Amino acid sequence: MRTDLNELKTFLERELESRKKFNSSYSKNAFARDLDISATTLNGFLIGERDLSYKNLNAIFKYINSDIHCSFCAKPQKEVEYIIAGPRKLYICGYCIDECNKIKKENKKSPVGKLGFLKWCPDAGGYRTAVFNFYFSAKP
Repeated sequence: MRTDLNELKTFLERELESRKKFNSSYSKNAFARDLDISATTLNGFLIGERDLSYKNLNAIFKYINSDIHCSFCAKPQKEVEYIIAGPRKLYICGYCIDECNKIKKENKKSPVGKLGFLKWCPDAGGYRTAVFNFYFSAKP
């Protein structure tokens, strides 16, 4: 492996470990998917058996340098108090969590689902509704 990529390798290893601490079922395959490179390429790079192509390097740096913003309200990370990372590059800010909790309280007696979410965010896409349903279907 090229010595100038050791810092990137260390960064990726630390990032993978921090994600595993957050979610014990997070895998190298999921990390590779998030980075938009193949799992074989990522594994080979991390164990030092192969270098990354320019295409793969660009995909990784694009992911690293991408602006983080709330997937629900689209506010950038700099404009919100805090933001929580979810699966597949989905993020939710503190304000949106508060709004979700309000909706959850309003819909206590009825099942929470698409209608509760649409009341708050009429332009919601399918993945946002799925995250909303996941958020409220989790056991407290």
